[in-house]
Amino acid sequence: MLVRDPVVVQGSLPRFLTPGDISRLRLELTHVDGAAGSMQLRVEGHGLANVPATVEVAAGSRAVLDLRLAPTELGDHVYTVALTTPDGVEVRRELRLSVLHTDPATTRTEQVELAPGRTFVLDDDALAGLRPGTASAVLTAGRGAALDVPGQVLRLTGYGYGSTERLASSLLPLLLTPEAVIDMGLVQRGDLAARVQELVDRLLTRQAGNGSFGQWYPGGFDVWLDAYATEALLRAEAHGAVVPAAAIRTALDNLRNQLARAGSMSDGAAGYAYAFYVLAQAGEAAIGDLRYHADVLPERFDTPLAAAQLGAALAAYGERGRSETMFAQAERLALANAEDNSWRADFGTRLRDRAGVLALATEAGSGAVDRGRLTGLVATELGSGYRSSQEAAWVLRAAVALGAEASMLELNGEPLPGNAVRRLAGEPLEVTNVGGEVVTLTVTTSGVPVTPPAAGGVGYSITRTLYTAAGELADLTALRAGDRLVVVLEVVPQRGVQGGLLMIEDPLPAGFEIDNPNVLRSGDVRALDWLQVHSGPDMTEARADRFVTAVRWTALEPLRVAYFVRAVSPGEFHHAAPLVEDAYRPTNRAVGQAGRLVIGQ
Repeated sequence: MLVRDPVVVQGSLPRFLTPGDISRLRLELTHVDGAAGSMQLRVEGHGLANVPATVEVAAGSRAVLDLRLAPTELGDHVYTVALTTPDGVEVRRELRLSVLHTDPATTRTEQVELAPGRTFVLDDDALAGLRPGTASAVLTAGRGAALDVPGQVLRLTGYGYGSTERLASSLLPLLLTPEAVIDMGLVQRGDLAARVQELVDRLLTRQAGNGSFGQWYPGGFDVWLDAYATEALLRAEAHGAVVPAAAIRTALDNLRNQLARAGSMSDGAAGYAYAFYVLAQAGEAAIGDLRYHADVLPERFDTPLAAAQLGAALAAYGERGRSETMFAQAERLALANAEDNSWRADFGTRLRDRAGVLALATEAGSGAVDRGRLTGLVATELGSGYRSSQEAAWVLRAAVALGAEASMLELNGEPLPGNAVRRLAGEPLEVTNVGGEVVTLTVTTSGVPVTPPAAGGVGYSITRTLYTAAGELADLTALRAGDRLVVVLEVVPQRGVQGGLLMIEDPLPAGFEIDNPNVLRSGDVRALDWLQVHSGPDMTEARADRFVTAVRWTALEPLRVAYFVRAVSPGEFHHAAPLVEDAYRPTNRAVGQAGRLVIGQ
């Protein structure tokens, strides 16, 4: 028995489009059986134009239609094709297309001092300048407002890079502030546990047989990262995630083995302090070792976070006197700590360390740390720029440790709990201060700007140039489907920048696909030998909508990376700007120039 459609209907769409792109939906209609001739055609879907009502398909032949497609609305769109043959047989097909923004999103934070008896209204005006479909606004009050809990949650859940440190950091908001994550619409309540498990499973892929973790691949020689990943797994397990017992056991054994080889810690105590802390939280630290290091080698713990972690480890074993001494040392270092823009092996900054001391001292109930003063310093520094994953993680942890305060606020006439996060979703949010003291509110908005930011930045500049495979500059107004191009990204450090782990992101226009996901080496394209392309990235990802690479770069010379793309879909496409960011000094970042290109048949 032979069962088939009388006319085979095949449709093709670009892999994605962005609002403002112009491309096509191609239909190929092949007659194989039954009546031929004039056939009724109906094609429905967002952004389609000039769909003919009929099409001629001769017996045994093929008809090709290119339907203009220019979507403007974000989301996943369904296109329905219905073809009716002269003898009344209907053939139906469904095609799907994602319309998304490839431009970088921005986050804005505004704090409002609400006096007694006054009302603050959050409405759609807060979303001005952001593209519909990408914009959101959330409001919080209390200590969570001072430390901008929504901003930290957005920063941690919005990371698209899969380093081990960032995977572990991304777990924190799901574990510590699940209600905020849900209220902000970032994860559905029923999907929360699955999301936690997904991150745990990905984190476990970075663990080697000896229990150590690598930043991008299994295993490494970084005790601080080992401790951070191990703590994340312990937290996830405590919240119900499935973590194999063997993985936890080998991770803790690895930390213990690292400490056995620590000696006097002349090479720095940051990683060892964290290992002491994690082992203490698991009830497996050696109390004699903790006492020895607090009594004999306290000066080795010369960063605020390291001193606080040893103090917290001692507090877990009831060593209150030694613990308070270490917390006092941590506070002195935190208050005297000048900002250091150089790379630190423990991913630290002054803000991260101050937030860490605040979080650990509050969790341990230490009286040696002036929490109010540290909270003020952390809150002040938060408003000075972009935050790294480490800074966001420890600030969030500090906010949770400080806990919710009693709220004297009403939201739309109902009591608003302290530290509650509320998302603007249609109706305005009216917050009234019914108490007797001034209350701080924080409004955090995020989305893709209507007007892309101008090229420029702090610490770096980035440019993008496209060449033909013959080494000539590509004419972006006259490309053809099938053309193979070389994309060269050049990052130029500014004077005085110390360098670090640079995350470089280059969004693809909808008509391109990455042809070779490996960063090119000098000499791969002989005509471009002069470029001296860097060939040793820490990580490279070829995604459907962008190219991402991580490079540890401390030289003052320009950094160049390159990769191959191929033009695959005809049309006119937006080419979003490239972006470079120091992963742990994100204030040092730059965006390049956005553009537009045309691909012919």
